[in-house]
Amino acid sequence: MAKSRIGSKKANFRNKSARASRLTQLIVILAVIALIAYADYHFMFRHHTFEIEDKCGMIAGSVMHILDTEAACEFRCKSQCSAQEMSYEKSAYTGLEQGCNICKCTCRRFE
Repeated sequence: MAKSRIGSKKANFRNKSARASRLTQLIVILAVIALIAYADYHFMFRHHTFEIEDKCGMIAGSVMHILDTEAACEFRCKSQCSAQEMSYEKSAYTGLEQGCNICKCTCRRFE
């Protein structure tokens, strides 16, 4: 009889240990998921990207652009970021022979 009690105590201890181990694993998994979700939300909404419209037209047989250089694009991006109370991060300028140029801006929200 004494052996069966000892055996059942050992089995009970093993069950409690297994439950504690599963609970610990569950807590760790939930913490990792919460950390990933927070990081994704934080970095996804931290940057704001937009495009500035280039006004262009034909004058004297050639296409004239308002945004005609990388420097003009960067200046407009910095101005727009500042107006929206964000910091300038980068700009991407694409000069086109036919049609209007493309100026894409990326700003970062202050935190």
